[in-house]
Amino acid sequence: MKIKMSKKQITVIVIIVVAILAVVVCIVLGLWLWNRNNIIKNAMSPDETQMLAAVESNDINVCGNISDKPTSEACRSLIAGNKAKELIDYSYCNMINDKMFSKGQCLFDVALAKATKNDSVSACAEIDKMGYPSMANQCTLNFWFSKARDGKNTTLCNNITRSEDKAFCVEQISSLLK
Repeated sequence: MKIKMSKKQITVIVIIVVAILAVVVCIVLGLWLWNRNNIIKNAMSPDETQMLAAVESNDINVCGNISDKPTSEACRSLIAGNKAKELIDYSYCNMINDKMFSKGQCLFDVALAKATKNDSVSACAEIDKMGYPSMANQCTLNFWFSKARDGKNTTLCNNITRSEDKAFCVEQISSLLK
């Protein structure tokens, strides 16, 4: 006995089968990801789990509850660096353990964010006064390069002091104008 179906009926059946397969794939993938995340969390020490929770909540106070000193310091330094950039506040950079993370990099990130926010390169000079002249120079370079790139204006590259960097800026911005 042959069953005759119209194209419309076949299309509906195919759509239903595909939908069922999609649901099965989603369930299997979801179970796999859930299991994978549980395996990763179970493989971590209690201090590492606490650090993960502190970083996820961006709460530096939780780091004080971690008994392992290096993990506690890493937690504190990581969150301090994140907060410094987020709040554009140099004071958080002072909480960073410079043996684990770069305090200079933190100051650079804050200075560049501040310079960009205020549209003034003067923030870069602030970290020079804090004893990080190379970071201040890099901040100034990045500030002017970004301004030139965003404004598609090669004349802004003239604010860059080092000739090699100035030439690179002009070359890069000129390529954007083509």
